[in-house]
Amino acid sequence: MKHSLGEVISMTPFIAVATTVALVAACSSDVLAAEPTPGHDNAPALMACPPAARVHVHDGRYHARETLGGWEGEWLSPARPSGAVSRLERVLLYTQGAETNAIVVNCTYGLMSGHEIDLAYQPDGSEGRLGNLYVDVENKGEWLLDPDDAAGDAFRECTPSSASRACRFFPIRYGR
Repeated sequence: MKHSLGEVISMTPFIAVATTVALVAACSSDVLAAEPTPGHDNAPALMACPPAARVHVHDGRYHARETLGGWEGEWLSPARPSGAVSRLERVLLYTQGAETNAIVVNCTYGLMSGHEIDLAYQPDGSEGRLGNLYVDVENKGEWLLDPDDAAGDAFRECTPSSASRACRFFPIRYGR
């Protein structure tokens, strides 16, 4: 037996209202929220800065496509091209003085020319809007206090030195 949308809503008013409120809130807040990874017991997906081999020059900027389901977008650099990308040097987080829910500031890559570039994440559909990628880190022991942080409590960095130090994070949301 088929039911109209109105009939379904009248049969489950609480669910319909809660779903509508959640959808309206998500759409109006301009925030992208984490989605569980299919087949992984509703665990959120892990994200990392793109490997150096995926960073390329397009329209005078460095780019790397993010393909993680629910988080499709671009890692972008405002820097003008000054050489081929050789390796990921470090990932910088702003922790807001807290132990959780950090913001990915950027992914820093070394260039063959000896220079460095920084890439920041931007989800599809957010072009021209400012926002931050809020994350929780996978392994807190990998993220050390940034030596350049004068206060010593707001920035942490990870240097991917091996598979044991992957500098991965769980994306939570994108917004302000």
